[in-house]
Amino acid sequence: MEITNSMFSQFKNSSYKIVTVSESQFELISRGCVSAVVVLEPALPGIKITSHFILAHADAALIARVDRHYPSTINGRVVVEFNLVQPQNPKPKTKT
Repeated sequence: MEITNSMFSQFKNSSYKIVTVSESQFELISRGCVSAVVVLEPALPGIKITSHFILAHADAALIARVDRHYPSTINGRVVVEFNLVQPQNPKPKTKT
């Protein structure tokens, strides 16, 4: 995963970092079986700015809220624990 901080820095108040995961990871995350990912350490500041990030695979994406993070046993990486954010359905417009 390559991190480009310059583009994110320009829009940090209205954008989220994207963490790309494999198809099997995405399925486990979407079913609620997995609630943590390991990311490169340079990605953490961008994730911490908004306390949210996007988990993506192909054309699918889920929004996650950071619960906590801590150093991984893998050098240069961080474990990020999260909860998925449930999208709010807009209220249907009623005709009056």
